[in-house]
Amino acid sequence: MPRHTPGQFPAMTRPMKRVLNILASIALLACLAKPAMANDIMVMNMVAPESLTPAAKTGAVYLSIMNHGADEDALVSVTTPAAEQATIHETTMENDVMKMSKVERLAIPAGSTVDLKPAATHLMLTGLKAPLKEGQTLILTLTFEKSGEVKIVVPVVDFKSIPAAGHEHMSN
Repeated sequence: MPRHTPGQFPAMTRPMKRVLNILASIALLACLAKPAMANDIMVMNMVAPESLTPAAKTGAVYLSIMNHGADEDALVSVTTPAAEQATIHETTMENDVMKMSKVERLAIPAGSTVDLKPAATHLMLTGLKAPLKEGQTLILTLTFEKSGEVKIVVPVVDFKSIPAAGHEHMSN
């Protein structure tokens, strides 16, 4: 190993720098994606995949909603300044064709967690004002029947880092 003077570090290789940059980015995103709470509702594990093209007008947000309460609550609306519209969507398979449809009310049973994930129930952003870029954050307001509004910060990440993230609206 080459000698160096105290207080100096040997030159890092390009791959080593890349790994350190990736680790620093992950640590930053972990800090930004802190769980948000309102009454008995906790929202956590928020993430949005980056847009695949500069012309993208749609996007998705995935997260988990935990209800610590003794009564059912429900997610009834979503808003964000990043898109013209944000809605709750579910993906179903009919005759070997994947279909998405809007959900007006997403029940969050007492004492349980509901996961919004790719190719299942998720938040759909339409009319994006700009493509989603890795490293950005989105601000969303989730409105619940009983718990009211919960504001969350959602990190935008490389779509490959999300399991099963290759479904249809991510390539728009």
